[in-house]
Amino acid sequence: MAGKAEFVYPEKRVVEKSRTTTNSYTHPIIRIIFWNRFKTAFNLLRHERYNLMLEIGCSYGFALPSLCGISKRVIGTDVEGTFNLCKDLTLLDIQQAHPNLELTPANVFELSAVIKPDSCDVILAFSVLEHLSSNHDKALSEILVCLRPGGLFICELPRENWLYRLGRKLIRYHEEHKGYDYNAVRRLVLNFFKEVKVVNSPFGIPLFKIGVYQKGLN
Repeated sequence: MAGKAEFVYPEKRVVEKSRTTTNSYTHPIIRIIFWNRFKTAFNLLRHERYNLMLEIGCSYGFALPSLCGISKRVIGTDVEGTFNLCKDLTLLDIQQAHPNLELTPANVFELSAVIKPDSCDVILAFSVLEHLSSNHDKALSEILVCLRPGGLFICELPRENWLYRLGRKLIRYHEEHKGYDYNAVRRLVLNFFKEVKVVNSPFGIPLFKIGVYQKGLN
């Protein structure tokens, strides 16, 4: 068991490289929210030791160092355009510090073409499903295929409630999820997985819901 494993921040110099394309991890307010999402999910997992963890939509890879501390192998993926941008910006630096990290471009709709079916102990998705304009069921089906029986799917979804919208206006954060409906997407997730636990983030505030879901054993 991993026991007392703690959340690991990437090196400050690596995080600073993200400033050229986003302020999500360096803005004095926004970064509190973004880092807490990762830490909340990690705390749900840190008491076990895993063979293979996969993060889809890994972007800059800032959750990956912590995952590398509790899993024998970790794979970080993202769609090709984002992957190529972040690979040179931050991902290669993170991989250099964590030899058990593998990096590969992958589309969630074709995940099983890159990741062996029934192989992952845990699959994580931050800021993924809300950005899909359609075919959420196809994405969830591919995630299901790649998880081993009994494996866990950690899914973070923005609530898009009045509190979320107000906070976005106050900090002038302009990311929008057109056509996204939290309740509809969550119902779809429940069609594929058993819900184990759902927590609010950040710090118990319902801006985001982080769910732990499990693939059936049959």
